[in-house]
Amino acid sequence: MHPHGKYRTGDMIAVRSRGPIAWGVRWVTDFRNSYAGEWVANHIAFVIRRSDGEYFVYESLGSRGVVTTPLEDWFARKPDCKVFRPLPHLNSDARRAFAKCATKYEGRKYESWWSFLKIAFDQNKAGDSRLFCSEYYARCAYEACVLDKSPLFISNVEPDELVDLAEAFWERIVLYKPPRAI
Repeated sequence: MHPHGKYRTGDMIAVRSRGPIAWGVRWVTDFRNSYAGEWVANHIAFVIRRSDGEYFVYESLGSRGVVTTPLEDWFARKPDCKVFRPLPHLNSDARRAFAKCATKYEGRKYESWWSFLKIAFDQNKAGDSRLFCSEYYARCAYEACVLDKSPLFISNVEPDELVDLAEAFWERIVLYKPPRAI
């Protein structure tokens, strides 16, 4: 189990999933490191503490768009993650702004799969009505003044670009690794 006290609103969760789509995202977005066998993220989610005190993971999924899942349930299904806290910017005002932005996008649709190429070629538009997973986090972080980047970067950010940024400037909370197969 993961004690709730460890997490805060705005904590970014970088995920390395299994499967052909996850592999394809990693390969397209960070070929050099994927080829070398390095840990490369293919999905971004984040933590929100709701007003009732419960912790949820917010994410934009290809099959369902923006969804929320109780934190413990989510981590039970996603064991290969890195969690980052955007310090020093994640103060109480930023957490409130982050949560407000996250709820604003609840129910928003995910980009179509073929649209993923728009990110790879920096052609995704900031005003698009659909959200990629990494774009969802970046928009919330930008509106909460946690991420100081251009709107073009925000709409075209790839999961592993956010991880590179987080590794360089933010605090890593924990790293989960799946158990090795016997």
